[in-house]
Amino acid sequence: MPILGELLSCIGLIINTYFFYELPAEVVALTESVFPAFTGGFYTVFLGIFSYISDITTTHERTYRIGIVILCSSIGHPLGIILSGIMLKWIGYYGVFLISAGLYLFSLIYGLFFLRDPEFKSRTAVSISNKSCGNFFKEIFDVNLVKETFTVLFKNGSKNRRLRVCLLLVSVFLVYGPIQGENTMMYLFFRYRFNWAELEFSCWSSYRMITHLIGTTFSISILSKNLRLDDSLLTITSSLSKIIASVDYAFAETNFGIWLAPLLEILTGTAMIAIRAIASKTVDGEEIGKMSSLFGVAEAMTPMIYGPLYSAFYIATFKVLPGAMFLLGATLTLPAICIHWWLYFEHTKDRKLEETDTNNDNLCHM
Repeated sequence: MPILGELLSCIGLIINTYFFYELPAEVVALTESVFPAFTGGFYTVFLGIFSYISDITTTHERTYRIGIVILCSSIGHPLGIILSGIMLKWIGYYGVFLISAGLYLFSLIYGLFFLRDPEFKSRTAVSISNKSCGNFFKEIFDVNLVKETFTVLFKNGSKNRRLRVCLLLVSVFLVYGPIQGENTMMYLFFRYRFNWAELEFSCWSSYRMITHLIGTTFSISILSKNLRLDDSLLTITSSLSKIIASVDYAFAETNFGIWLAPLLEILTGTAMIAIRAIASKTVDGEEIGKMSSLFGVAEAMTPMIYGPLYSAFYIATFKVLPGAMFLLGATLTLPAICIHWWLYFEHTKDRKLEETDTNNDNLCHM
């Protein structure tokens, strides 16, 4: 559905380009936003992707596979921004929108005809395919499905399941929120503190993005896949990297200190990968989609909360200490470290219990 919405949006933009001088700018804005809004947009796309990856992978491979997805999206977004200006100059609006529409159409065809649901979902897929069109749309707008999604938070289970799920959702706000808030005010900070123009900030942002990609690749390929480091430890390492870099941002007085900071926060991008992986391993298989929905809601809410918070905080403190907002981010990240230390000890207990059960079963079969 969201890919179809993006495809319709591209078609609408092509029509708007044809009637460029006849239609007002408001029509272009509505065409670009209405279809993705009604079909879910990219939050829903990633919800489906993460749920599917969680369904078809083992618990040992899940962190690595989720990391690959986030890594690809991290590369794709800036690459699209870089290429968009070049392509607009070469092939114009029609070319850009036609290529985008073609890519969406390819994704739609691939998803419909080549991706297969996991075996345990095949019955559900058959039952859905037998429903009428009216019942299909009725199910989409069913309020009870929303209620069922939020019941995942409060569902009791073994191994402190409810507490774990709630703390994981809290850690999303604590880890993702400061990053969103700082990015909102980052350019103003550099402009005021170091008198940077757009060119310097653009070069620094590209350098920062490259270091994050290198750090994320190292974390998911070496720490997670090869060394099999616990997901909670990955989150703790990422959060510590963020806190150390925040101190550097706050008190840096020269360009060297600012160019050093991205190296200090090189592992920051790993946290959300690890948190998603922990969540998918905490709930049952049929609840992974609902858990991903809750994560999507939390990620969508963080800019609404942290954007105004950081704006107000920066305005109140920039004359005293321009980098004070980074100290705020470090302080807000500290509780996330405590949460994941507790989760790490819980995971250690789980592994010991599994080993004990396995040994007992082997003794019984001897």
